[in-house]
Amino acid sequence: MTAMETFDVIVIGMGAHGSAALWHLSRTGRKIAGIDRFNPPHRRGSSHGQSRIIRQAYHENPLYVPLVKAAYPLWAELSELAGKPLFQKTGGLFLGAKDSIVVSGAKRSAETYDIPFDYLDAAAIYRRFPVFRPGRDIAGVYEHDAGILLPEEAIAAELKIAAANGAMKGVMTFTNDKLVSSDLNHDPHSCTILLDQTKVIDGNFVNILGWYDNEWGFSNRMCDVTAALAKTL
Repeated sequence: MTAMETFDVIVIGMGAHGSAALWHLSRTGRKIAGIDRFNPPHRRGSSHGQSRIIRQAYHENPLYVPLVKAAYPLWAELSELAGKPLFQKTGGLFLGAKDSIVVSGAKRSAETYDIPFDYLDAAAIYRRFPVFRPGRDIAGVYEHDAGILLPEEAIAAELKIAAANGAMKGVMTFTNDKLVSSDLNHDPHSCTILLDQTKVIDGNFVNILGWYDNEWGFSNRMCDVTAALAKTL
């Protein structure tokens, strides 16, 4: 009887939360796995689409603010590891009646945690954002550091980085990109699995397509073997 493979941690669902958890867990040295019914990133959850807002001056409750402030440097780190910007600073304008929870709550959070913002009356809103025609009772909070995130690209980056941190680091990787064989020239991996071509057939047969540069990948594995043998001398 074949022994069942075990893991220290299994993350179920590879959306925004699951992929981020897998990325951070991959740096702990634990044996981990991520499971999703579909090929992430996909449109069968709540993390699909081109953009999501990120803001620090939460009008709902200031208790959220430390969590969001802690997330900003992590987004910068992920962007650097991914080699592409995943956060775009745009600024964010929150409008409502002067005594509304949106305006008063955002202003309270910004003041409590020293978040850069401008408090705008109706005239100031119109001068800076003439597309709006606010009534006299309308006010706004403009948060300087608000912006947008790229959720699908972030999920793909987190999963790819997590895989690169695993036991097959440098040997096997995967991608959602559309590739041709020349894209793999001088790629050191022994195999790059194409997720969009991975299919489950009849419930128990898995078809996997992978690309590789045969000579270059083999040469890199021989270098790995040489380095491993050298450590035994």
